[in-house]
Amino acid sequence: MKKIFMFVAVAAAALMISCGSPADKGKAYAEDMLEALEAEDMEKVEELEKEIAEYADGLSDADKEEFTKAYLEVCFSKGLEMSL
Repeated sequence: MKKIFMFVAVAAAALMISCGSPADKGKAYAEDMLEALEAEDMEKVEELEKEIAEYADGLSDADKEEFTKAYLEVCFSKGLEMSL
């Protein structure tokens, strides 16, 4: 059951990442990254780092800024909650 839930979560994240603005994608990637870090799944963390780098390479400077801002907002807000 746990594997099915994880598969559904990854599939949903992939769908969210495949469409939307750079901010939407930044938020989705941040959520995925935080989940992987919380689960201590370093293989998933490395996979996400590669995906993020590939995605960011195709963005304009303005879109990179939008993506990064959204990514960091989620990381800071959720990261602080996780550490409390």
